[in-house]
Amino acid sequence: MYKMIKIERRNIGNERINAVDARELHEFLGLKMQFTDWIKPKIKDYGFVINSDFYRSKCIAENGRSMETYIITIDMAKELSMISKTEKGKIARKYFIDCEKKLKAIQVSLPNFDDPIAAAKAWIAEREKSIALEQETKKQAKEIEYKNDIIVGYNDEVSLAKKRKILNRVVRHKNADFKQRWRLLYREFNDANRCNIKIRVNNYEKKYNKKISKLEYIDSVMNMLPNLYEIAVKLFTADVDELVQELYDLK
Repeated sequence: MYKMIKIERRNIGNERINAVDARELHEFLGLKMQFTDWIKPKIKDYGFVINSDFYRSKCIAENGRSMETYIITIDMAKELSMISKTEKGKIARKYFIDCEKKLKAIQVSLPNFDDPIAAAKAWIAEREKSIALEQETKKQAKEIEYKNDIIVGYNDEVSLAKKRKILNRVVRHKNADFKQRWRLLYREFNDANRCNIKIRVNNYEKKYNKKISKLEYIDSVMNMLPNLYEIAVKLFTADVDELVQELYDLK
């Protein structure tokens, strides 16, 4: 299940603004690399500025060890989500954008405190908007959790043979451009596993003097067909949903 990313008021530089803990974002994105191996290169490569885009400090982890924490602005969180190039990254970026819109919507001008009735009405109106935002945030969290349950559930319930069958069908589902979908799948697989399937297949064919497809290599040589299938579920959720319904009586 997804753990919702908390947005809190924090001091960054001389401003008190909405911000998030970069470790929570890293956990949400489900990235395989360690947190510090992910955040430090991103700060350097994309020019994020300390005390403007983020601040860092030391804190104590649950195991009692000291660790570095990064508190980042919503803008930085959106950019990190976008450059992750993952389905969860898209979800996180949309979540931050929606939250920003709703936070701006509930901002009201200070009431006239010389008029207690008007002030009370203004406070009640702002409180109602704040409650509505909180409820909408919880709703989004449930939707994200539901989507993740679909991904995990399908990956656990569908047999290996069915996974392969679904992969071959989903790339052509509803007359889709299957070549483009295969390219997208393999690119995401390469990024997720830090490899180059094309080079690996070429080396394998030279070594054993026999032809093998990328799909067959991932399945029989790497034993990572479930990983490729999970990527397909994330990329083409609706299509996989339809195909699984056809193959299984999932109620």
